[in-house]
Amino acid sequence: MKYLFFYSLFITQLFSYQKLQNDNFVEYRIKTNFENIVYALENEMITDGFILSYRSDIGKVANTNAKYYKKPPLFINAQKLGFCKNSLGYKLLEENKNNILYCPISIAIYESSPQNVILLYQLAHKINIDDTSVDILNQTILELLENVIDGF
Repeated sequence: MKYLFFYSLFITQLFSYQKLQNDNFVEYRIKTNFENIVYALENEMITDGFILSYRSDIGKVANTNAKYYKKPPLFINAQKLGFCKNSLGYKLLEENKNNILYCPISIAIYESSPQNVILLYQLAHKINIDDTSVDILNQTILELLENVIDGF
């Protein structure tokens, strides 16, 4: 029993992130610097042929509102990145034009305490039961995120 505890403690330290997933989203909790994970994510996107469509500084807006309402800041940093990959986007739209809901794809990244970064991806859901491209989309994005996180 004592060995099992130390083994689990070792494994927890070996992997510097936690992954939580349900039917709607995937959350990764990483102990790292916010800027480093954003930089690594953007580099992985470019390497995989994705194009960054937008970057929204949600943390700045939320913290400005918190200041206005005389409340504590919600984030140290928070951004939402919108991105797409032409070939993947076309497959989604070709299969079902209503998949336009998933173009661009977005990932939220925030830091509410130092060195505790959260990456969130809202899973795309099938609009028609026969859709297959949505599964490919989710698999592609999760692989992208895990490639980034494995570097930390």
